[in-house]
Amino acid sequence: MTDEERTKALRLARAIASDISLYNEQKIIKGIEQDNLFDVLKEELDEGRDLYRSRVSQEVYTTTNFFDRAVVDIIVRGKAHVRSKIWWPATPEQREARAAGRSAPSLPPTGSCPVGRPHRSPRRRPGSTGRRCRVNSRSAPGPERRRGC
Repeated sequence: MTDEERTKALRLARAIASDISLYNEQKIIKGIEQDNLFDVLKEELDEGRDLYRSRVSQEVYTTTNFFDRAVVDIIVRGKAHVRSKIWWPATPEQREARAAGRSAPSLPPTGSCPVGRPHRSPRRRPGSTGRRCRVNSRSAPGPERRRGC
């Protein structure tokens, strides 16, 4: 398999995944919210995989996972802003309520940390990525460790 074949296969996989994402946006959002994304998109993903298989060599199809990676990169990661039970961090109260079978308290609003405190703006440094929660940056190296809410 040449580099050119790999590049073309990767580009094709990403184009197919992009088309699936573009034409099925409401299905994707609903699937993420209800935690059944791959069941909801089964027909579209099978059709996309068949198209990918027909347009690349057998060697490329069997030795790489470009299509599956493209699905995750374009469809799933592209909708990371959609709230889902499994994607959003739960507070201890939410985990406890879920384990006891009660309805869990609502998730923290966007822009707040997993423990429910609003973020404070960190002192901006060159190359800074913006707001960061102290809970999430404990393992961060060096000066990154001092940022937080």
